[in-house]
Amino acid sequence: MSWTDDDKFNFHDVELKSTNASGLFYLRIPKNPPLTYEVSAKTFKELLVVTANAALGSSSNSLAEESFDFMINQVEKDENIFTALLHKEWVCINTTKETK
Repeated sequence: MSWTDDDKFNFHDVELKSTNASGLFYLRIPKNPPLTYEVSAKTFKELLVVTANAALGSSSNSLAEESFDFMINQVEKDENIFTALLHKEWVCINTTKETK
């Protein structure tokens, strides 16, 4: 686990494990739930960070909250996920400081 200099949780080195029977990750278009797309783990991780920041940073963005809930429910909950949920902002960059 790592944090940026401005105390954002960095997902760059976090390996996500899917809870789906297929082991794959999926995205769903909130305005059209029947449309679901398989995506790579890298794309999923980056979009999870984007939706988390939108959902956790705003109490009025129901589409972001719905997307975040759909995505986080596909991820095996481990120490990294619980730690990330304690932080208000997430990033997914390669430049970090060591674990606190």
